[in-house]
Amino acid sequence: MSPEDFDPAVTALLAAVQVTPAEVAACAPMTGGTYNSLLRLVLRDGRRWVVKRPPAAGSGSALRYEHDLLRGEAEFFRAARNVSGVPVPQLVHVEAGGSPPVVSGIVMTECPGVAWSEVDTSLTAGERTTLRQELGRVVARLHSLTGPEYGYPARPFGPPAADWRSAFTAMTGAVLDDAEHESITPRRRKWSL
Repeated sequence: MSPEDFDPAVTALLAAVQVTPAEVAACAPMTGGTYNSLLRLVLRDGRRWVVKRPPAAGSGSALRYEHDLLRGEAEFFRAARNVSGVPVPQLVHVEAGGSPPVVSGIVMTECPGVAWSEVDTSLTAGERTTLRQELGRVVARLHSLTGPEYGYPARPFGPPAADWRSAFTAMTGAVLDDAEHESITPRRRKWSL
């Protein structure tokens, strides 16, 4: 992919931080995500960024909880940057517009490293154990974060809930309602321990 192939929305996100496509030395789509699209950029001055955007409007059905997911991600990055020992990208720009405002794109720094899935087969059992322990420590640090309310920051189900149980109940109900609306029949699984 070359910068000339950028979607106009990507070009607009870069323009918001005073970067033109001509300043991009390399770019490539990133894979592995499940909802938003990711584009890795290397700028000519050496900065490494990731541009994250939700699916284009009208590109398919969206479940209610998926509405404005990037808002929650931006809020998470802002909060997590203050947790020591946690590798979190720095937000370069958050694009929001409309009424009510919806986050339509994020530009963030790229965290260095290689995806675990890409190196897993080359790891020894000891290396894998060490990585799992470190991941557990990072997740434990992240669990020290708390927000001002319960539920998704974009409030796709209405006002925030009074407690976590109420928020989770509303989320689960909305997913089931969306599945019914989209004519999705949940598969039943038999669980045993």
